[in-house]
Amino acid sequence: MRGGSIRGTVEVGGRFRAAAPLAFGELSVGGVAEVAGGSKGGNVEVGGKFTCGGDLAFGKLEVGGIGSIEGDGSGEAIEVGGKLEVTGSLRLTGRLEVGGSCRAGGSVDGADLEVGGRFDARRAVFSGAAEVGGWVVTTEGLKARTLRLGRKSKAAGPLVGGEIRLGARAKVEDLFGDDVALDDSAEARRVVGHHVRLGDGVAAEEVLYTDSLELGRDVRVRSPARKVDTLPPFPI
Repeated sequence: MRGGSIRGTVEVGGRFRAAAPLAFGELSVGGVAEVAGGSKGGNVEVGGKFTCGGDLAFGKLEVGGIGSIEGDGSGEAIEVGGKLEVTGSLRLTGRLEVGGSCRAGGSVDGADLEVGGRFDARRAVFSGAAEVGGWVVTTEGLKARTLRLGRKSKAAGPLVGGEIRLGARAKVEDLFGDDVALDDSAEARRVVGHHVRLGDGVAAEEVLYTDSLELGRDVRVRSPARKVDTLPPFPI
């Protein structure tokens, strides 16, 4: 269809395409859906692949396979089974959940984050919990109230949280938090926190803390851990 306005639900079993901006109540497509940039509406549910050719405003976006927004996205929540790509920024009031990889060219804001594989963004801030199973790559950092990275995960860019938990054998750059814990054999460049716990075999270049420090066996810190009166400013 050419686009336009539909107050109710658009329901298609196979393939749907809107060549011009579409205003809709809800969109439900069993297979593949393509909408033009500037489209806006309520909930979107697509079984296979969803593409928006520019900016998109929505309620809840659910895609079974691959989702792509070639611009900025704003809505309540997103759930994608495979891969999500947003060329611009993404602003959500609720949860962002992606089973595979999630990449945004700009900033990402939301309540909670769960990504099974890799998460890329210029900057990401979540008011609740963030959990990533694989890679985290940011320029300005990832911040959440609670932040967890899985076993053997990796991160480029600062990680900031109220509570940070780094899985065993993970490798990251800089950590900033109230309570920061690194599980066995994890590696970090810089660890900054009020309460810091380093598991067995953890390696770090610098550790700063204000209140408490717990060290496991065979912990390696290039510069001796330092207790300070105040922590340096967090990057985000």
